[in-house]
Amino acid sequence: MRAALAERARRAAAALRAPGPASELEVVLRRVTHADCAAIPAEDLAAAVRWAKGSEEALAKSLKHIQENITANPSDWRRIHGALALFEALAAEGGALIGRSWFEVKLQARLKDLQTFSYDADPRVASLVQRAAKSANSVAEKLSWEDDGVFADEAAWLQVALARW
Repeated sequence: MRAALAERARRAAAALRAPGPASELEVVLRRVTHADCAAIPAEDLAAAVRWAKGSEEALAKSLKHIQENITANPSDWRRIHGALALFEALAAEGGALIGRSWFEVKLQARLKDLQTFSYDADPRVASLVQRAAKSANSVAEKLSWEDDGVFADEAAWLQVALARW
């Protein structure tokens, strides 16, 4: 039994590392969110953060990956847990990587929902996801957001309109 499980794990790891249409970044991101167990290897998480910091395109792919996986079905709780860990790791690098507008629009409400996550098949899973969501939310609350300028034009327009009114 143990040998069969070890062989299955080796084949899964080889499939994730196999060359193919996916970029190396996508492979690293999948290792974080599509693992067979709840433990997320620290080296995979660190590699994903390194890739995300490497270019704006890599950061955009990483944020999209978080967004797609954090909204997975509860039965795909490993994807949710991995997305939370990836978000927390990126947020730990500071608010410059994760824009305030993106966070507020794409993630903030989902983080609050995940703090009351339920998984009837295994209450330990629910507790794991709830703790990860609370931790990610705590890191996000501590960020000193830089003005990402997304609404700067609208604010200037509003000031002019109010001055004329």
